[in-house]
Amino acid sequence: MAKKRRSPTRRNRTKYKSLVPAPRPEAGPARAQAAASVEPAVAVRVQAVQVSDGACADGFYVEELGGSRGQASCDFVIPGAPVPGVQLGFGKLYAEQRRRSIAEGYGFSVEVPAVLDLLASVESGATTVAAVRGLFLESAAQLYRPLGCVHAETADEIMAVCLAKDGCALCEHYRGHFESMLDECDERWSRLRRPEEFPFAVSRKGVHTVGCHIVRREAPETYARPAGSFYLDALREYSHSVDRRSDPWDFEGAHRYPRIKALGAREMREWIDERTGPKGGLYYKRCQRCSPAL
Repeated sequence: MAKKRRSPTRRNRTKYKSLVPAPRPEAGPARAQAAASVEPAVAVRVQAVQVSDGACADGFYVEELGGSRGQASCDFVIPGAPVPGVQLGFGKLYAEQRRRSIAEGYGFSVEVPAVLDLLASVESGATTVAAVRGLFLESAAQLYRPLGCVHAETADEIMAVCLAKDGCALCEHYRGHFESMLDECDERWSRLRRPEEFPFAVSRKGVHTVGCHIVRREAPETYARPAGSFYLDALREYSHSVDRRSDPWDFEGAHRYPRIKALGAREMREWIDERTGPKGGLYYKRCQRCSPAL
């Protein structure tokens, strides 16, 4: 009897950050060339998925499965010998003797009669072993998101899939957050470059002039919105290290983005008013080094 897979213990962010790899500029073309030499898989149609979408993982941490994550009905479209309504499930069976990544089908189960019908199609010459292999792998790929497979993978496994495919479910989940952060960074960088319009700067520690050494220390020397392959690397770095339970700027590589905000004179007065209590108490600190004229 196959053993149920045990989820590893949760990792802290310090250990977790080390999983984010350095950029690999030549990986994309090499994978594209390899993919072109692989025999195209026969189409798979996923029918009624019997579980809700579980792709939005709770951060990057592994959860105990505690039984099946659900099942789905798939049509294997083989010309001349289709196998409709193949029942596949995920989350019950983990054979340690054949452990591999979920992208390679680990944790999935399939009904035996459908397997026998597929073998019969191979024997009759209606399809090939390679095409049947492609059907199972494509099924696992299409069901990864609906069946919430990301919850069952370790950090290393998710990173391996992300590197192999230039993206993963975790990156897609955080893409919107990352884009919003980049929009904010573009605006902040533009303001920091125009001190005559925005002479003040605010941070978590207080109020400064935009030329204060603390502002220069917290802001990057250069900044440009990532694009192309640099965007994929930046998205991966953000998605695989951001701590959603902490400050939104708590992620690997955050020092490369402009985090401090420059304000004009009117905005500075409004900012101060919002942080002044009804009895005149101040909920901010004025930098003693640059002594901004507030």
